[in-house]
Amino acid sequence: MSIQDRYYTRAEYHKLSNAKRLGLNCKQEARGSHPKPKVEKSKKASPLNLSKHSIKVIASAIKANALDSDNDTSDERSVEETPSPKKTKSNRTNSALKRKK
Repeated sequence: MSIQDRYYTRAEYHKLSNAKRLGLNCKQEARGSHPKPKVEKSKKASPLNLSKHSIKVIASAIKANALDSDNDTSDERSVEETPSPKKTKSNRTNSALKRKK
């Protein structure tokens, strides 16, 4: 049977007979249209949920390891062992922002 090689909606595709479906599949394979392989959900890469603070801690640990690599013999320091970044000076220098005593 002759069938037009075009996009069919799900409802239209299910209405087609098996012979028309096979003909359509042959035409799609001839023009190089292949369905995308389905990726299992377990194999998908999960995005990392990193906060700004954790990124800063990791970056400071990397910098500390680079600077201390000459003095320190063990490079196996974990992120939890690194000291937290220094607290910055308060930005409440304007008199309107200061709390009244």
